Amino acid sequence: MDNIDEFNIIELDETMKIEEEKIRNEIMEDMDKIFSADGLIKKFKDDYIPRQSQIDAAKNLMDVLTDSGHIILEGPCGFGKTFAYLVPTFMHMIYSPSPVRVILVTNGISLQEQLFYKDIPFINKLFNEMYSQDTAFAMLKGKGNFICKNKMSDLMMTRNMSGVGTGKILQMYNKENIPNGDISHLNFVPDYTTLSEVACTEEGECLGTSCGFYNVCYYQLARQKASIAKIVVTNYHMLFSDLRTGGRILGGYDIVIFDEAHEIPSIYRDFLEEKISVGTFTGIRNKISEVSKQDEDIKDNIISRIVFDWVLKSAETFFEKVQRTLFVNPEKDEVKMLDATMSLCSYPEIQKDFMAAVSHLQSGLEEIIDFCKNKIVIISAPYESEYDIPPSLREEYNHYAGIHNRMLMQLEKTEKITKIIMRYKDMVSDNKIVYWVENKEGKIHIKLKPVSVSDELYENFFSKRDLSCIVTSATLSVNGNFNYIKEQLGLNRSIENKSVSEFIGQSPFDLKSQELWYLPTEIIDGDSKNSRAFQELLPKQLIEILEVSKGGVLCLFTSNFNLNYAHSAVSKALPKMRILKQGNLPRTKLIEQFKDDRDSVLFATRSFFTGVDIPGDSLRCLIIDKFPFPSPGDPVMMKIQKLLGPKTFGKHYIPEMVITLKQAVGRGVRTITDKCVIVILDGRMATANYKGEIFNSFSYEKTGTRNIEDVKKFLEG
Repeated sequence: MDNIDEFNIIELDETMKIEEEKIRNEIMEDMDKIFSADGLIKKFKDDYIPRQSQIDAAKNLMDVLTDSGHIILEGPCGFGKTFAYLVPTFMHMIYSPSPVRVILVTNGISLQEQLFYKDIPFINKLFNEMYSQDTAFAMLKGKGNFICKNKMSDLMMTRNMSGVGTGKILQMYNKENIPNGDISHLNFVPDYTTLSEVACTEEGECLGTSCGFYNVCYYQLARQKASIAKIVVTNYHMLFSDLRTGGRILGGYDIVIFDEAHEIPSIYRDFLEEKISVGTFTGIRNKISEVSKQDEDIKDNIISRIVFDWVLKSAETFFEKVQRTLFVNPEKDEVKMLDATMSLCSYPEIQKDFMAAVSHLQSGLEEIIDFCKNKIVIISAPYESEYDIPPSLREEYNHYAGIHNRMLMQLEKTEKITKIIMRYKDMVSDNKIVYWVENKEGKIHIKLKPVSVSDELYENFFSKRDLSCIVTSATLSVNGNFNYIKEQLGLNRSIENKSVSEFIGQSPFDLKSQELWYLPTEIIDGDSKNSRAFQELLPKQLIEILEVSKGGVLCLFTSNFNLNYAHSAVSKALPKMRILKQGNLPRTKLIEQFKDDRDSVLFATRSFFTGVDIPGDSLRCLIIDKFPFPSPGDPVMMKIQKLLGPKTFGKHYIPEMVITLKQAVGRGVRTITDKCVIVILDGRMATANYKGEIFNSFSYEKTGTRNIEDVKKFLEG
């Protein structure tokens, strides 16, 4: 009997495998219909040309999703990584036996809007054509991106506005000229003060369900739309905020697509950063002062007993003594790393007085919070829930609920201050934390954040049995592999019942003929030992190249000093050439002017290493002053250096530099007709013992020269 049962099980397994293979073949055939030269994409997109590497990636990704695995996908410029991950994701949603929900995360707002307004609707149209199914999708931004109706109501009553910007927004709001309350629809960019008057820009401001406008709140309506959407486009800050709230923002999901994934570690570290300064106390005082204006009882019975002068004076004195303890030259910007043998403040009585002032402030906040709690209980006690509170009492309920929420946030700040000061020796001894003191323009900031976020990412995403992750970017590999990014994300660990696939896409461009790599014959290594000689040679090299190219050059600098020094010298030497400089105009204006004037030159720093898309001959030469290594003064790097010693350079500095360099070089060739000279004015291109690692990271065959005449011929050809 047992043998018969075993035979039946084997036969059932074989039948299931045959059925699964049949479905897989159907899926792959459908994907071919989408990606083929006369397929669905071509039907709606005339300029579409099939790219085999993109198709291979999409099919690979489809298998990964079917098996509930993870994939790391590098899609260089022109590869089409967005369609490579969207098509199989939609396909998986169609064929999956159970409902599938997707969270698509990016860093920049421009990519979010590109995905939401253009790419996802396009793919949705394809699948509607093929399967007659429409997929609901939504974009979710943070509260600070939406007009707050509660604040607008207060403004209409009080007319208490800081400037004309708020008045403009109020006028547009009254005329219903702000679609969905989304601040991106304003016809101007509000400053922070204006934004804080019309939106919930700080934690604790939003009243949540306690707000009388909750059911018509723009942000809450966006959340409701997102909660029923099958695909939600959001940003990393929202994703990490969702983790902090236990999933109350985004809800459940089955697939996460991490786009611009090379930025995840630094974004998450910054998200988890904690910091305190004198400004922390000024901020708390201002928030309490706002309550004084709103509630006479709290002002007279509690706030009047808080000795703000003592709190602020003790804070100023404490931070001044921290500066005196740690910084020999307080006039100079510095970062000071602490260890357990060092004192944060070598004036015990000053620190004791400071902590007493913090405790006093904390007690005052606790009193305000308890006062509000009692008021809320008294108002809501006769009713089964807060929703049953009549309109006549709702305003009072919202009033105390709002104060309670805001003061709770300030209380948490004071608790963090106590922890950061009293436990600093434990923290500086913790290898997982970087704790430092920053002296910027004479102001002291005490900060801490994790050295690595790989544990958090592994636990919250990659170790989840029922979650598939797509990790993608144009720049993820170093030296032809994903070892570095896997270590940073926690994907280098074994994951039970999970496979981690890898795919490095090929560029559709003929980069051997479309790019010319140029290294001048007169060259100096861009390291710190040669910094003065490097800077002095830099303008001469730039002038030579600019004269040959006759403009059309994007010059990227690794420091503001190099940019300003070079700009001053080059502008004098080439007075007839239009040289645009970062900082003189808003970023978008600069890019527009550079794009419109084919013979202009743009000098910019690291923020222009990404997000610059200028096809055509307005950008026919890309110059990078030197290898974009992370700053040795970066606290995370300083901590890693302390932990790893000489190994730091190979394990962290080189991979980080290569990824950044790949981002910068990617600004050059953007279409199949572009031609671009790539120049890196760093002698280490020829002398460094790690140059092979760099060249291997640009895996295509390159055409190079050290003769400026070849540059001239290339650009004229």
